[in-house]
Amino acid sequence: MTLHNVLQAVIDNYPSVEGALIQVERARLNTGKAQAQLGWLLQAQGGINREASLFGSATDTISAGGSLSRQLDSGSTLAVDASIGRSDSEQTFPGVSNPSTTTSVGVSFRQPLGRGADNPAYEQSLIQAELDVADAEAQRSLLYDQLAEQVIGLYAGALNIRSQQQNVRQAIDRSQRRQRYLEDRTELGVSEEQDLLQVDAQLKSQLAQLRALDVTWQTQRIQLNRLIGRPSDSELNLIVLEDKLTIEPVIAEVRRQAIENDAELAQIETRLLRADSFIELTQDADEDQFDLVLSIGNQSQSGDSGSGSESTLTGGVNLEYQQAFDKRASKAEIDQALLDKDAALVDKRRILEDIEYDSATLVAEILSGRDALRAYQASIDSERAKLREAESRYRKGRSDTEQLLNFESQLSQAELSFELQRIELLKDQYSLELLSGDLWRGIDLPGSAEE
Repeated sequence: MTLHNVLQAVIDNYPSVEGALIQVERARLNTGKAQAQLGWLLQAQGGINREASLFGSATDTISAGGSLSRQLDSGSTLAVDASIGRSDSEQTFPGVSNPSTTTSVGVSFRQPLGRGADNPAYEQSLIQAELDVADAEAQRSLLYDQLAEQVIGLYAGALNIRSQQQNVRQAIDRSQRRQRYLEDRTELGVSEEQDLLQVDAQLKSQLAQLRALDVTWQTQRIQLNRLIGRPSDSELNLIVLEDKLTIEPVIAEVRRQAIENDAELAQIETRLLRADSFIELTQDADEDQFDLVLSIGNQSQSGDSGSGSESTLTGGVNLEYQQAFDKRASKAEIDQALLDKDAALVDKRRILEDIEYDSATLVAEILSGRDALRAYQASIDSERAKLREAESRYRKGRSDTEQLLNFESQLSQAELSFELQRIELLKDQYSLELLSGDLWRGIDLPGSAEE
């Protein structure tokens, strides 16, 4: 498995990913809630009442009515209302219908001229809904980055242990060959028992080291399998992509991509926009209410007194005004929102500085790591040449076993240093790709825009 294979498996199976996706979908529902503010509102009422008049007689009234209203995106409110009522009094007066039926139908239009003009509450609720989605998506991206960082560490750690195991196995193989050689020479009386004891002691030490590494590998394998969502005893065949070690990093491009893809910066942008939205809402709420109300309708009355039915056109133009003299609460809320923006800008500067220094550090480590890798390769070549020359002298009786074992140990150490440096270089390269966002190329991210 390459690191991308491991990362894809983690994204597909890790439980927290599903929870983050649910939060994104939950946030998207807020848009519908905001849009519902412009929906039609139906109100209805009705009832039966019995009241006493000034003359002591009782009047029974049956009434029903309703209205249909809707707020427009401009902030205006349009309403249509209708009602009907029937009154029946125990006492009848000349010229007054009894029982009588009254019906009315009307249309009204309210236009805010101060507070609520252009409907900032609706506009900002849509913006807030979008910010809720952006926040949830940024939190999801932050989770992806945290998982990737964990995977890179475990993957590099697993490669590290595998390299140490392989290095010890190679050393054991050399020691075992040396042991067989000395056993043959001892039987012939050419080598001394002391030489065989030295090799045997080294071999036992190497076997003990290998067993300790096997235990460490089991722990590392369990942790990786847990992230991937596989049984803990599943085998892991880790593959290193050598071409990753030859990619030339361009620090300016890395920084640009990192700023563009950083999830924390995205969260800070939503904090700034949310503060601006809150300030606009508070400023609108602080305005004086000044509404123009227009109404027109018709009211008719009919009864059984023989006077017939009367119909009257109704309507009016009204102005409504309201002002709050103490505005300290709204001023304090605006000041707090401005301080929230200042805090967000401080965090933004910190993250930009972190990106600048992190990218510079990783690029420097990659470039110096490549130089170190070449130096370790040169050291291996030198140690191998030295060991070949020592073996030649040893077979001619011009060198002792202890020196040969030391040279073998030095070669093993040089080979291990090379492998560990190669893994560290690979880890730095993956960390740089995570910083720039390139690591996610080719990864199927649930809920992403590319899906």
